Amino acid sequence: MYKVKKLFLFLSYIFCNGISAECDSHQNKNILIDDGSLLNANQPEIKFEKAVFDSNTYLLENIKFNSCEGNSSWEISADEATLENEVLSIKNARVELFNMPIFWLGDIVLDKDKEINIPNLGITDSDFDFSYQFKAGNESAQYVIEPILTKSQLGISFNAKLNDGKNKTEIQSFAIDDEQSSWVFKINSRLQLVKNLELSLDYGDFSGNSLIQNYGYKFLDINRRTLDLKKNIKLSWLINNRHVVIGQQSFENLNLPRPITHTKNYLKYESSYILDNWKIRRSTEISKFKIKNNTVLLNRILPPNEGADFPYFVHEDVERKNRKISFSNSSFGSAFNSKIDIDFYWKQYTINKTTNTSNLSSESFQIKQTFDLDKKFLLGYIYSSFDDQDNIPLLDSYPKSPSPENNISMQSWYGSDRSANQRKIFLYYQNTFEGMEYSLSTNLYEKYNYSNINPELGKHFNKKPVFFAINKSFGNSKFSAIGNYSVKDNKISSSVFEITNKNSEREFSLSKREYLNSGFPLSELNNYVLKYSQNFNNITIFARTQYSISDENINENIFGAEWYKDCFKFRIAFERARFFPFIEPDYSKGNYFNQIYLTNPILKNNLSFEFELIGLTNSLKPINEIIQNGLFN
Repeated sequence: MYKVKKLFLFLSYIFCNGISAECDSHQNKNILIDDGSLLNANQPEIKFEKAVFDSNTYLLENIKFNSCEGNSSWEISADEATLENEVLSIKNARVELFNMPIFWLGDIVLDKDKEINIPNLGITDSDFDFSYQFKAGNESAQYVIEPILTKSQLGISFNAKLNDGKNKTEIQSFAIDDEQSSWVFKINSRLQLVKNLELSLDYGDFSGNSLIQNYGYKFLDINRRTLDLKKNIKLSWLINNRHVVIGQQSFENLNLPRPITHTKNYLKYESSYILDNWKIRRSTEISKFKIKNNTVLLNRILPPNEGADFPYFVHEDVERKNRKISFSNSSFGSAFNSKIDIDFYWKQYTINKTTNTSNLSSESFQIKQTFDLDKKFLLGYIYSSFDDQDNIPLLDSYPKSPSPENNISMQSWYGSDRSANQRKIFLYYQNTFEGMEYSLSTNLYEKYNYSNINPELGKHFNKKPVFFAINKSFGNSKFSAIGNYSVKDNKISSSVFEITNKNSEREFSLSKREYLNSGFPLSELNNYVLKYSQNFNNITIFARTQYSISDENINENIFGAEWYKDCFKFRIAFERARFFPFIEPDYSKGNYFNQIYLTNPILKNNLSFEFELIGLTNSLKPINEIIQNGLFN
């Protein structure tokens, strides 16, 4: 309900209502208010120069208001407005910035559920951007339709969020009228069909490579550097101690040969039991892997090329059956606690080729036992069978990054194509000391059976490693490190070092990364990454730089500034990056690793101008996200 912030009107209103016989309608029309304002808990304060009260209607002149808390450099103003039944009708409204009109809104109406919306303006890559959002919905459903003009092309974006407490769905889509009629969409959804039966969707698709290249990263939550639109569908049924899953895992990747590039259709059954003090788990998965819609990659792996320069065999069509049974038992004593885990694996592969079909199988087991001496120090061993797996396809597997915890894990690989193939006696220790958290792990004895798989793995195994993870805070600063030191080679072979400093006005971090990327097997990534932002009164300077030590190149450089004054933000930013994909990939030039990393030699430059009227227009992406992930990620 609106209230009038003017004592004279408040007293007049009470007086006339109390003695209505002496206040006729003619007198009511002559009640004037100068320089007042209207207050409503659900709406901004409406200031006016003059008002006339007539029965239940206020006739307002020269109104101004904004929806920003505190002082504001922008306002919505109009010459006339009418307030009746808690509905404010404004004629010929306009948006003023520093008392200068910048946009005309026309006639608008404000009620308790109404929001004001104006177009979003900006410049990206030296081209003008313009968009306008239309919003609708309620507590359980919100919809946004946004016509867009960008890079001289017309487009439209549609977003929807649905949540009824049990089911959640988010839809994002964007289409643009370019030469390829490009479009893209994403759906994330969890639907409870019936009790214990759930459908999950993480699904996206696109048409037209130029959409992702030039537009999609700006209007959708898509990570430009990976360019993977997931196509995951999963139907899961959980009852008692049984779990059944039917699903598909896939993604679109612009024909780029990602390390894991197959479409996977699968059926998985899991069950668990307790027998005496033993926990027993069984798992069976039947899956089919196939490379689809990736003609460039298929031309590289099919005859006569047979894999070309790929560092491992990539098969187009593979069927896999995995079975696993696990036993786990824990015992507690006065001197130490003990835990033992036993796993058995059975794997069967059918490789379908155009000329023939081949079958492979693998059987293995492993045992892990740990002795917990004081909840900080672990002594343990892992013993597994040795089986040659160099011919086993890599479908959804890659090695875990070096860390103290991964060193003592029975699963040294993600995925299901590689068993441990390791025998070791290990030590593990974690503790805190004067605010420093750290963990260490090393192997008193180690032996692996990876020599036949790929020489790349020789960089990470049989090196007498000491794995470490450290976190230490110094006031506003923090130092962190994780990796492994090779006693045999007397060097740190894989690591991430980072120092950060952060307060209310500044954020700074410098990191050095040298590690095997999470796709097997790739060359080492060795670089420096600098992230910085500093606020100087009303101006914030921010930057992000990535320098490749091996290539002696700056692969990414972002520099920008943002000015803030009284609910108004203006930002200018420049990005120079080598991470953009080829529009039409040509893999006859360049090597495999550059293609995987997307560090193509084509430089992409973006210059953007953006502004935000706080409380009115869409919010700009936070500077912290820019320096962490990039300008358009």
